[in-house]
Amino acid sequence: MIDQKSSKGEWAIVGGTGRFNLAQGVIYYDEMEDNGSTSLIRELHIGVVYTPVPMGRSTLSLMFGEFNPSEIDDAIERGTDIGKGGYGSVYKAEIRNSTVAVKINNYGSWQGEREFNQEVEILRRTRHENLITLVGACSKRLALVYEYLPNGTLEDRLFLRKEQPPAAAAAAFPWEDRVRAAISICSALEFLHGAKPRPIAHGDLKPDNVLFGADDGVCKLGDFGISRLLDYTGHSATPLRITPPKGTPYYMDPEFIRTNRLTPQSDVHALGIILLQLVTGRGPEGIRACVQEKLLQLAGGEDDTQTTTLMIVREQLVDPRLELLDDKSRRDAVKMIRLGLRCSEDDRRDRPDLQTAVRPVLESMLLSSQDYLLW
Repeated sequence: MIDQKSSKGEWAIVGGTGRFNLAQGVIYYDEMEDNGSTSLIRELHIGVVYTPVPMGRSTLSLMFGEFNPSEIDDAIERGTDIGKGGYGSVYKAEIRNSTVAVKINNYGSWQGEREFNQEVEILRRTRHENLITLVGACSKRLALVYEYLPNGTLEDRLFLRKEQPPAAAAAAFPWEDRVRAAISICSALEFLHGAKPRPIAHGDLKPDNVLFGADDGVCKLGDFGISRLLDYTGHSATPLRITPPKGTPYYMDPEFIRTNRLTPQSDVHALGIILLQLVTGRGPEGIRACVQEKLLQLAGGEDDTQTTTLMIVREQLVDPRLELLDDKSRRDAVKMIRLGLRCSEDDRRDRPDLQTAVRPVLESMLLSSQDYLLW
């Protein structure tokens, strides 16, 4: 079925086979000149999004597009500055009747241009429910235009950066939402690491790059400025990229720092640190060593899960703002701690596989106590 949307050449194509029961996309063109009878087509754009459920026009509007410098300038002038980072400033703005986030490079450096090109290369063709959507870009302004996610970052929720009262903060980020956040991050990494023909390593996974959308508990991974496409080599079955180490201290893979080899397991290491933070509510510096030492002290050298669980809760290794209401949630907190320690092992070969050994454990934490016994 072909449904004409407008006289400017934008169309929706609906169809699909196999595991996808629907594929929607847009085809549109830019006219270079019109002499009254014929038009010359300057560029033809084709975009497709595969999805198991029907998409509305709002989703079609999220296909990647090029924005004019005047659109970016007007949006920034009328928008609100909501943050700054290593790349530049971020604005909440209105463009083409949509609320978006505009990230613009303030420095005009060669590094800024490289990060701009890197992010566009990766995100313009990538769509996943746990990855931020790059709506478009303006190459002349080095501006990136994303969907606007209104509910802050994982950093905000873990460390109260929005200055919420403690009771409100705890209520806003209960244990179940922390588990959902972990599953969302894991899902995003699985998708990136499984990309064809070249896997993608995010390279800068940290709570400040995990954003919450309007849906409860759903979060998305953003900031792909130092992400890298990986290659398979004859020397290793693991895809990798040889590149000088970049990233955020305490989340960076120690093996990457030593060898200059960025791999999917580098992201797994950062996920491990985040899992430890989700349970403890602590900053990343020294968190792994601290948790490891505390576990050994509390367990007294014994591998008794039930005893360890009760002692961890009593000794407040768990975030004091976090209410663990039943025995299962307390056991699950210990599971997440142990999983975080495994993911953040110094040797990447000792880190678990996301699909088979990490996500199933995290998903089991959302089961009720009764369902858990049957699982």
